[in-house]
Amino acid sequence: MTAPPTDPVSISFADGIEAGEREAVAVCQRILPGWSQLDGGLCTVSKISGGISNMLVKVAPPADSGLNPVAVKVFGDKTELLIDRDTERHVLLKLNEAGFGAKVVGLFENGRIEEFLPCKTLTPDEMASPDYVPRIAARLRKFHELKGLEQQSQPRQTQFDTIRGWLAMARSLHFDDPAKQKQYAAVDFGAMEKELQELEDLCQLVDSPVVFSHNDLLSGNILILQPPQGTGRAEGAAGKADNQQDDAGQDMQFIDFEYSAYGFRGFDFGNHFNEYAGFDCDYTKYPGPAAQRLFFRHYLGLPDASSNAQPPTTANHQNQDTQPVSAAHQDQDQDHQDQDQDQEDQQLERLSAEANIYALASHAYWGVWSFIQARYSPIDFDYLSYSALRWGEYHRRKEEFVAQLKRVFGAAAGAP
Repeated sequence: MTAPPTDPVSISFADGIEAGEREAVAVCQRILPGWSQLDGGLCTVSKISGGISNMLVKVAPPADSGLNPVAVKVFGDKTELLIDRDTERHVLLKLNEAGFGAKVVGLFENGRIEEFLPCKTLTPDEMASPDYVPRIAARLRKFHELKGLEQQSQPRQTQFDTIRGWLAMARSLHFDDPAKQKQYAAVDFGAMEKELQELEDLCQLVDSPVVFSHNDLLSGNILILQPPQGTGRAEGAAGKADNQQDDAGQDMQFIDFEYSAYGFRGFDFGNHFNEYAGFDCDYTKYPGPAAQRLFFRHYLGLPDASSNAQPPTTANHQNQDTQPVSAAHQDQDQDHQDQDQDQEDQQLERLSAEANIYALASHAYWGVWSFIQARYSPIDFDYLSYSALRWGEYHRRKEEFVAQLKRVFGAAAGAP
């Protein structure tokens, strides 16, 4: 894959939104093919999203230019403390080759330019809907099967390693705002570290497989691609038709891989389920057993439990000589079916326990992340209260999820 063009500029919104938008247009003019001849004043810039760590805008050239719009992502201030941008760039280009993410068409010092995907972004309620869950689960399974994405020179770190690194940074922060400093000073980092070690020991009972994990699969990072006007088809991130609505989720695209890395599969499950709560953090929406089973059945590629398949009858078990099968044979077939169902139920229950214990790790992950964001991010968001909320939910569900873990796994290891 040819490396995208680069520009050394660093886009800043310190002088206001309009100044930052003009810089975004200018970098597109400098490095994107065909853009240098455009009148920058005729390009339109519109906000796609402003998450709680980055800014994303759409830059559209004049309609008669024959050029396609692009998405310009500007990294949040000091987010390099949390994210290795060189590793992210390497991984993202590899993911593009594998058909994941919007295609990167340009890079600059504190951000990148991507192909703009005509799409709709899921809401948290849509993400949890049976209309989308099967496709999300199947797509995530494909994501987890990706190989060879890491840089060989760098050792692998688990999600727990990442949390510990952030926790070490969080311990030494200082806030100029007296109210924030008082709130920060009340945090017991020693207790937090002990909690993290206890949780890691519990998670080891699962022996969750190490896969390439998204680690931030919230609703805003799941796109449903839409056909561009007049074409009747959608172009995927790598320029391929990506609008087939089948069980493989081919009309769906994952984006935003800043936190993606090899790590424990269970974290991706639990973190995704936590995101059913949305930015309002309504954790009453965390999926219960039936919703989790639906997700995991499609993750594993099992037949739909709601299918109308009928149990075998004497009529369809006759041999070629039309001799009826004996009652004993029928009972044996039923026993095999019951055993298969028991094995399937056990597999789904183990996946549920895996997801739920790692949901606690997800709360710890973002709970610690929030301290660093609270100190350095210019975005108007109450990160310290968000951290307290995540840790509060951690402790609220801990007893329940640990009890399920011990009931399902006991002292034995091994995940389905």
